[in-house]
Amino acid sequence: MAKVDLLFRHESFRPGQQRIVTDLWHAVKEGKHFLFNAPTGCGKTDSSLSTALTYALQNDLDVFFLTPKTSQHKVAIDVAAGIAEKFDLHFKAVDFVGKKSMCLNQQVRESGDFYHACGRRSKARKCSFKNNLRNGFELTRIMGHAELLEECDKKGVCAYEAAAQAASQARLVVADYYQLFAPPISQAFLRKTGKDVSKSIVIIDEAHNLPQRMRDYLGGSVNEATFAKAHRESQLFEPELARELSFLQKKFVQFQAVKLESLDADETTAPDGEKPSEKREHRIDKSEFVELVGGEAAALRIAEELEKCGEQYVAKEEKQRSSCLRLSSFIMRWLEAGTEYCRVVSQEGLDCKCLDATGVTGVVDQARSCIAMSGTLLPLEMYRDLIGLDRERTILKEYAPQFPPENRLNVVVDSVSTRYPRRTKEEYEKIAAVLQQVHDALEGKRLAVFFPSYKVMNNVLAQLHLPNAFIQRESMNARETAELISAFKKTRGTLCGVMGGSLAEGIDYSEKEIVCACLVGIPLQEMSLEVQSLVDYYDKKFGRGWEYGYIYPA
Repeated sequence: MAKVDLLFRHESFRPGQQRIVTDLWHAVKEGKHFLFNAPTGCGKTDSSLSTALTYALQNDLDVFFLTPKTSQHKVAIDVAAGIAEKFDLHFKAVDFVGKKSMCLNQQVRESGDFYHACGRRSKARKCSFKNNLRNGFELTRIMGHAELLEECDKKGVCAYEAAAQAASQARLVVADYYQLFAPPISQAFLRKTGKDVSKSIVIIDEAHNLPQRMRDYLGGSVNEATFAKAHRESQLFEPELARELSFLQKKFVQFQAVKLESLDADETTAPDGEKPSEKREHRIDKSEFVELVGGEAAALRIAEELEKCGEQYVAKEEKQRSSCLRLSSFIMRWLEAGTEYCRVVSQEGLDCKCLDATGVTGVVDQARSCIAMSGTLLPLEMYRDLIGLDRERTILKEYAPQFPPENRLNVVVDSVSTRYPRRTKEEYEKIAAVLQQVHDALEGKRLAVFFPSYKVMNNVLAQLHLPNAFIQRESMNARETAELISAFKKTRGTLCGVMGGSLAEGIDYSEKEIVCACLVGIPLQEMSLEVQSLVDYYDKKFGRGWEYGYIYPA
């Protein structure tokens, strides 16, 4: 594809970028899916959006740009705005970050049962922001979600509904994965916006995150406290249900104790001598919990009564969280889940874990084209399979780094390890000693250190002296993360985070900000029954159990 034909906001391509654009154009033109792995800094976002928007505007299609990182929303919106300005185009682009994140009512936004609370207030016409939207509000330019929230706050209107209205006329929708893949969010989103996946080009950014993120979303858990809280809530409205829940709580505790007492020490097998999880847990069958609640018919009845009671509780008690609703949702998920789920009882409670999210992610196979991209999307065939794309219709491509090899020095330190058997105070001290040498050699400037987990990071950092460190915390929200990155880039000290986290992916660091990156170990998961079940499931479905379920994702 010639450069002149492309809606490209820059005056020239980065090294290797024109090859990516040409390959993308041929794939989209032929109605193919395109999965590609390309290093950070090669212009993946500009390449994919420029190609997709060029073809979409020519052929009356829509474009979805889906990303798990809030920081990437702004990049995508900047690309769209740059294209519109350069070529004097007047297409609309809308930015979604999820209904909850866009809610301007702080009390409702911070509630545990946000969607029930939002729906209840909206149905009763008690949401002033949504009511005000009936007076009319129109997006007049391309703007990111932060600017949209600020504008809607001034006008006193619901940002999510305003964006949804604008999306119906928008050519580009920038959103989180959930907007397209998470039922019932996705169903409501497509209904409100009037979008049709089959008449769209779907771009999945940081696509290696998609399978795990949606598996986490589709899972659920309950424990003794869930039953106890649901019992207290139901006492206010349904005394008979409350008595039944009290009985079920006792049965659940007994069931949990019996199962954990009969543990088989060899139920999990760790590869290469890795330490199996010390967590006490036991796999159970679907029928065991169903029998505990009195059979399938009784389970359905209890779930319905719990939902009704939970809705009464949040409405009449003006609460924003309900254990009745949580327990109802869990029971329904347990009943509906098939062999793509594993069921585990442990000290923490009862889990229903999703092993295969292709039932929801596979919707992109209906698209005109799906572009899935990342700098860590290897092996490509695994992610094609885990997303659920048609093998015959999918092109896989890996692009080599364009930076001169002599500009990079790779050093492997094999005298330390983060393998589970060696995670001791002594080993953390050894790792810290190596990192301290690197830190001191750079005078603590322009250094990034990424760890396999927060636990390892905290144990190692406790042994280090880093005067100007910027440390990622597990509970950080998007705003706090953005502030941390901004502060680091200004002072250029030592950045510490976890692999796979928001500091390690989707962000471009220049040579003025980072000259050295230390990767402490490999983020292999601790062997658990969920991981073992994943290995078994992928082995049966793809014949690649250990690779797909344990080794490659790390």
